[in-house]
Amino acid sequence: MPSPEHQPGAADEPPAPEPTRPSMEARPEPTPPAAHLPFQPPMYAAAPLPPQPKRRSGRVLAIALVIALMIAGGVVGYLVTGDDDSGSAAEESASEEPSSAAELSDSPSPEAPLFSGEFLEVATLGASVPVANDRWQLDEGPVDFDYAKDASLYNIELAENWYAAFSAGRYAIPELPFSPETMGDTASTVARVWAESSASGGENGRASDPVLTEVTVDGRAGVLAESTASWDGSQFTADEYERIVILLVDVDGVNAFVAGAYMPQSADDEYDLLVDALLATTFA
Repeated sequence: MPSPEHQPGAADEPPAPEPTRPSMEARPEPTPPAAHLPFQPPMYAAAPLPPQPKRRSGRVLAIALVIALMIAGGVVGYLVTGDDDSGSAAEESASEEPSSAAELSDSPSPEAPLFSGEFLEVATLGASVPVANDRWQLDEGPVDFDYAKDASLYNIELAENWYAAFSAGRYAIPELPFSPETMGDTASTVARVWAESSASGGENGRASDPVLTEVTVDGRAGVLAESTASWDGSQFTADEYERIVILLVDVDGVNAFVAGAYMPQSADDEYDLLVDALLATTFA
């Protein structure tokens, strides 16, 4: 009997090839979404020099508000702690006797700490930065970051992989050498780069133009640059924006102190106190 392949009518065709399967080794590994790290600025040299931003003469409004709150606080304190006797206030004001030592001790001391009592130290500059309150925890430092040497980082964990963060150190961005004459442009550029980096993590992210405030920190000239990154949605957080602040201070005409912070919307209540703490930096 002839073999089947030689049966009449059988086609002399080669056998069909085995179906091929793509090699899994050739496929790239899936990239997990990056966590929101405290800060990861891109290359500063890639950022165009910003137009001259609107400058303000100082934190006049903030100071006025602080003074107003102090006055209001004094009035409220009097109403709460004053004697129930309506005539006592008039009698005390008419009296020429000085207040007793006990009464004086009830008033807050000018030397009383306004912040946590902890300090971020930048030894190479002799700088001491008050840590605003106990919510801020040291993450690392002193270390060298891409924008500062001898720097330390503090953060507040607001949610998983979502932080408020601030750091400070000796300014060290080779692409943007420090010069007292261009200090405003430098601070504005750094704030813009940080804000754009933050905005890039959200949907339709955008960054506002930095606003500059000329400040004096422990008798030294400085510039505060503030910007806001916002987005329409984010896989990391329900927050819709975060504010960026950069403080640059001319220490001696050659070296500069720099501090930077990312302050998400969910840390809005910490923003003003943080800025006040940065501006309270002292130098040995």
